[in-house]
Amino acid sequence: MKPQSSPQWALRLAEILGLAGAYFVLGRLGLLLSIPPGYATAAWLPSGIALAGVLCFGYRVWPGVFVGSFLVNVWTSFEPSSIQSLVRSLAVPGGIALGAALQALLGAFLIHRWVGYPTSLDREWDVVKLLALGAASCLVNATIGPTTLAIAGLVALATYFSNWWTWWVGDSIGVLIATPLALILFGQPRESWRRRALSVGVPLVITFSLVVVLFTLANRSGQNWQAGTVLAGGLVFTSLLGAFLLVLTGRTSKIELLVRERTAELSQSNLSLAREIGERQRAGSLFRGLLESAPDAMVIVNGEGKIVLVNSQTEKLFGYTREELIGEAVEMLVPLRRRQRHVEHRIAYMANPHARPMGQDIELRGLRKDGSEFPVEISLSPLTTEEGMVVSSAIRDITGRKRVEDQARRRQEELAHFARLAAMGALATGLAHELNQPLCAIVTNSHAARRMLALGPASHDELHATLDDIIYGAMRAGDIIQHLRDFVRKDSPKQAKLDIHQVIGEIAGFLEADAVEHGGVIRWELMDEPLAVLGDRIQLQQVILNLVRNGLEAMASQEANGRELLIRTCRKPTGDVEVAVRDRGEGLSKEDIDRIFEPFFTTKSNGLGVGLSISRSIVETLGGRLEVTLNPDRGTTFHMVLPYVEEDLS
Repeated sequence: MKPQSSPQWALRLAEILGLAGAYFVLGRLGLLLSIPPGYATAAWLPSGIALAGVLCFGYRVWPGVFVGSFLVNVWTSFEPSSIQSLVRSLAVPGGIALGAALQALLGAFLIHRWVGYPTSLDREWDVVKLLALGAASCLVNATIGPTTLAIAGLVALATYFSNWWTWWVGDSIGVLIATPLALILFGQPRESWRRRALSVGVPLVITFSLVVVLFTLANRSGQNWQAGTVLAGGLVFTSLLGAFLLVLTGRTSKIELLVRERTAELSQSNLSLAREIGERQRAGSLFRGLLESAPDAMVIVNGEGKIVLVNSQTEKLFGYTREELIGEAVEMLVPLRRRQRHVEHRIAYMANPHARPMGQDIELRGLRKDGSEFPVEISLSPLTTEEGMVVSSAIRDITGRKRVEDQARRRQEELAHFARLAAMGALATGLAHELNQPLCAIVTNSHAARRMLALGPASHDELHATLDDIIYGAMRAGDIIQHLRDFVRKDSPKQAKLDIHQVIGEIAGFLEADAVEHGGVIRWELMDEPLAVLGDRIQLQQVILNLVRNGLEAMASQEANGRELLIRTCRKPTGDVEVAVRDRGEGLSKEDIDRIFEPFFTTKSNGLGVGLSISRSIVETLGGRLEVTLNPDRGTTFHMVLPYVEEDLS
């Protein structure tokens, strides 16, 4: 344990000596109130001082109680005439002093345990408990003191209980009177006890002084029972008066404290309210400033769809003044044909408000005061206010951006059309082969029919079968030419739900012919079930055709028996549809893989470097992705992954 410093020891010693001195002085005065022939007194004020001292200064001052009590009693009983008398005159005060110290410690412990300290005793029950526990602790020395005197032979056993009763009553009354007075001087909290100096301390001192005077007068008359009655009655009255004044002042202090606390709360509330009003005014000014500085048109709408606040950008964008907009339905800014649906969307949004950023692929249009429409993007943010929920709408005119996007899309379509024309040029031999088959069949069947007619009457069944073959060949050639026209025609893309197998099947002949031209072969691994995707038929065929041609050209340097191209379809674990094209060529370097989809990048000496770039743009426009991986042995695999569409395509 860390030793205490000298000032702390000096303070503790001063507290102990001060308590001992107070105990001794009041003890000497208290002996004046003793009723002969006993040794007990009707009001032993030192017991109250001892209890208050231990409460105020802590358990460590108990030696002051012991010393003070010892000095009081040894002053009256010291007898050095013989060894026996000397021992007895020291032992008896020592026993009584020990009882006084134990009594003060027990009283302080009980009050700490059941009342608590520091305490302002502002509740009636706390006053009752403190005084009752103090009186109960007086049973300690009321028992030890008379017992010590009886053992020493200083009181007769016949008067033991009389002395015990007088001793307990005297100590109890001392606690009831002196403890409140001592707490007024030294108790905590100081402010609470200091206010009781006049209301409790002065009446107690005056009443006690009157009782002492009356007791002295009665005692001089020689009638001890009258003096005892006066003293006992007066001290009981003084004790009860002290208790009553403690309760009264405690209640008053409590009321005053509550009034002060309430006043402080009201003052604090007023200050907080003033600060809140100021903050709201500043926040309102700041909010309006931020609203005005926003680059977009800002429209604040309440739960009923009424406009409550706009900024200057809104006036410029829509052509209305603030006065014309405030209080009106927000649908006045929506084209007439879309207003009813907008009301439904607004009601649904208010039922589940959430932040919605701009650029969510929602086609929105605004309506100006002059009736003109323009494309817009809108972000929504719900705000909770004291008046209810409002929605902040940021509206951005995207006319310029739409114009740029349209130009970019047209250029992309022109580039894709150019790529298709280039592909058809590269597939000229394959196309000639595709057309040659039905045309040769037409010529052959026509000669056969002619011979049948030249040989005489021909069988109608044979002639019909020959003519059917001619018709089928002509239709087949027409389908090839029509598909070729569709493929090279410059049309805007039209998205629809398609079976990827049908899309591939329509160009399978071209692909097979091109493979033969390159000295290769195509192996097909297509799933049996339909795989529905959303896209433009011609664009998807352009992507597949480009991937197949790249694969065939990548295998040009390989042996003839190693030029196998695999086309596989499957459903990925995520549910997406995958079309994979795997070649057995030389493969790509890491640098080439990182740049393979860049515009105008090519690994071929005669390539333009636009095919894969266009293919990736087409696939990403459809919400898919186009990727490339290196095969474990050799070659590369291109993966076209598209979202699966739940649709019956049968």
